[in-house]
Amino acid sequence: MIKKDIKNYEEILQAIYKNKKFIIKNYNSKKNQILIDKPLIHALLTLLKASYYDKFDKTQVIKFIIKDVLKLKDNDLIMIKKGSIFIKLFDETKRRQVSKKERNTEVNRFNGFDEDELKSFYTEYFANDELNILFDTTAKIFVQKYFIDSKINNEEYEKNVFGLVQKIIYQQLIEEFDGDNSFYRGFSGYIFRQHFKLLFEFLSIYILREAINSNKCVLDFLQYYSKDIIISNGKKFLVPSLETKDEQRWHPVSMISKIKPYLKAQEHVDEIEININKLDKLIEPLYKDQLSPIEYNLQNIKESEKLEKDVALNTQEMEKIYDQLHILQDQEKDEEIEIDKLNKELKIIRDERIEFKNLKFKIRRKRIQKPVIDNYEKLLNQRKKFENDIRIRSRVIKLNQTAFESAIEALSQALMSKKQIYKSPVI
Repeated sequence: MIKKDIKNYEEILQAIYKNKKFIIKNYNSKKNQILIDKPLIHALLTLLKASYYDKFDKTQVIKFIIKDVLKLKDNDLIMIKKGSIFIKLFDETKRRQVSKKERNTEVNRFNGFDEDELKSFYTEYFANDELNILFDTTAKIFVQKYFIDSKINNEEYEKNVFGLVQKIIYQQLIEEFDGDNSFYRGFSGYIFRQHFKLLFEFLSIYILREAINSNKCVLDFLQYYSKDIIISNGKKFLVPSLETKDEQRWHPVSMISKIKPYLKAQEHVDEIEININKLDKLIEPLYKDQLSPIEYNLQNIKESEKLEKDVALNTQEMEKIYDQLHILQDQEKDEEIEIDKLNKELKIIRDERIEFKNLKFKIRRKRIQKPVIDNYEKLLNQRKKFENDIRIRSRVIKLNQTAFESAIEALSQALMSKKQIYKSPVI
């Protein structure tokens, strides 16, 4: 994108100037941080509603505008989170230059960036739910790419897993956020090492999902962990075991058998929740004034009943005035003033009566019709069935929770480990 692609650029600049208080520099008391708060983002999105911008990714358009206005460098880090934009000005001086000899060593584990700098970025911009989403997606991609598509074996896995996982994390970061790729390469290494066990727990779940669906590559892969000792290139190796910290040992077959009810129930719950979400999107437009169709009609009926009472009282008042008029009309002419007064009161009450009847008619017209109510009740019944199904499946999940957690602990520990040269016990 270039500046001439933005047709109303001057108007956008004016909007930024009017909302400049929402550009918060030295965010969180740090000179290298800027926050672009929601009201300014909303103002920009309003100006990008023209059909001309439909062909563009509006997120990228806004990032381009912010970069141009703030004179950001290409390697400054930009993240969009919860409707705001966070900017971290990139400082090349904080990156240690790594020699060619050090590139594949422990010295270069964070691509030359100081661990404190990466920790600060993580603390500022990453919440637990975002980390879970990142690792969940990483595990899903890994299993699809290397177990389903490439059919990785145990030797290739042990040799390459750490590098492959970090590469996937890195690719997700640069796809999601703008800024210096070398920083995200270092950052991917940081969050992988900080949450090593969590990543392999997610990976274990996806591997076991494939196992219960009889994926041959995964079944063969898991059998490796039941062998104890193998011979490779004429040497004996001790294979990682499927064992928990409390020394509960699993065999792949029993593991798959034990956790199958849990994973199947969880998959079913996930599907149901998707269906409930779809139903909610169908139910939501049926609400009126934040009330369900049934609640709205009940309110409508109560309003009608109140009007009925008002009409009844109005009728009583009219009858009283008619009685008074009847009495006065039989008396002397000096009662004409009182009669005139009563006629005026009668007119006011008649006008009220007409108003009541018109209002009652309007209320009845607003009442939601039966087909809509029927549709609402049908959708609501479907939702209740889904909720009941979730309760049933949740009981299955609860009953198998302990076995599942034990299996995940054992498998994730094995997935993090590598075979070791077997040392014969000294006799």
